Amino acid sequence: MRTLYIDCFSGIAGDMLLGALFDLADHLKLTDQINPRALEESLASLNLPLWSIQTETITKQGLRGLKVRVLTPWGEERVEDHHDHSHDHSHDHSHDHSHDHSHDHSHDHSHDHSHDHINGRTLSELLELITSAGLSEETTQRSIELFKRLGEAEARSHGVPASEVHFHEVGMVDSIVDIIGVAWCLEQLKVTEVISAPPPLNRGWVKCAHGLIPLPAPATAFLLEGIESKSSPHQVELVTPTGAAMISAWADTVSDTLPMSPLLGVGVGAGQRDLPDRPNLLRVMFYGREKTLSRDHHDRPAERCILLETNLDDMTAEHLALAQNRLFEAGASDVWITPILMKKGRPATTLSVLCEVSHLASVEQSLFTHTQTIGVRKREVERSVLPRRIIDIEMPWGLIQVKVSRLSGEMEGDQWRVKPELDQLSRRSKELNRAVMSLHSEVLMTASLMFQDRGEALWRDAQKESLT
Repeated sequence: MRTLYIDCFSGIAGDMLLGALFDLADHLKLTDQINPRALEESLASLNLPLWSIQTETITKQGLRGLKVRVLTPWGEERVEDHHDHSHDHSHDHSHDHSHDHSHDHSHDHSHDHSHDHINGRTLSELLELITSAGLSEETTQRSIELFKRLGEAEARSHGVPASEVHFHEVGMVDSIVDIIGVAWCLEQLKVTEVISAPPPLNRGWVKCAHGLIPLPAPATAFLLEGIESKSSPHQVELVTPTGAAMISAWADTVSDTLPMSPLLGVGVGAGQRDLPDRPNLLRVMFYGREKTLSRDHHDRPAERCILLETNLDDMTAEHLALAQNRLFEAGASDVWITPILMKKGRPATTLSVLCEVSHLASVEQSLFTHTQTIGVRKREVERSVLPRRIIDIEMPWGLIQVKVSRLSGEMEGDQWRVKPELDQLSRRSKELNRAVMSLHSEVLMTASLMFQDRGEALWRDAQKESLT
């Protein structure tokens, strides 16, 4: 399970979310895979004018964030006097520009006479642009879902069929790149769940081609129907229709409650506008259980654990697998499933969960929430574990971590049991185009020889590192 939490305390727009995801990739050390140049290559098949991405680290009230800009040969693709729909101003007024600047004049002179796309794209044209680009199915479907929701919201705002909506600003190069770029990043990160904080909404007015329109913008309000929000005192647009569509289309949950899984990494995207009471930043928090192994010191005696069990005869295999993931997120140490026969010969399943005492309440609540059970058996058990360490092994093709456990015995003395970290091997196998089992054997042989020659010294060094 990989969960992305969108902490939109200052609002949300497409460029800020894209910047936060690039920043997250950097902190996860995934820049070889997720970076502006890789995105440009992936989106090169889109039938768009020439463009490129520029990133810059800036600070807002002393906090850093990554700012993303989409550049074209004629400058940055940002306009104020966009079109007759509410999302025309969305990228600019809330995060990038103030209302009294002159960027619109220079942009209009450079575009009106030379680029047809300034006249707008219909929803069907945008969908055709995406589906014909040869993008992956996941990125394509995420992008299509978002544009459809935007089209429907704009159609409701203006009382016209969705087929008659023209996306001037959203049809511009920068917004297409922002939207599809975020969808692409979500796929690269293998995000399986998106949670958003309640977006901040406020009253006020913004100017567009047809005059003043109220905040929240009409399309934004339609997109956030049924979604929890928070009130903000600012008289500027904090949540753009594009940002609202990202929450509406992609967020599985809107909640102030953070996930219980381990936090793997944080990324921060920045807007250009300065807000009086908070940094104009958007933070993403990435949760899961696939991060580098912990180096904690594990020489510990038998520990008290709680074993919870329940029999289930009315859940599908798919739902059981989802429940298993939720239980791990709630703090379970182990979860396993055993097929059984219940009364009258009915096939069923025993779901067993082992957890530490400190996680009992959350694990038990997760069992009742994510399964059909109406009763749970539980008992205290003791668990004995071997001392273990995490050791770095330098291979010719890169660094790999292995888990080493120590078994002390009178007959054969100390025995070292070595287990390579499978997720790292899987990533390396893709990079090297080699079988995981082949790499596994190489690491196992190298590590075993190392511990055979100098196991005690390696063990002491790993213990020192785990305690610092």
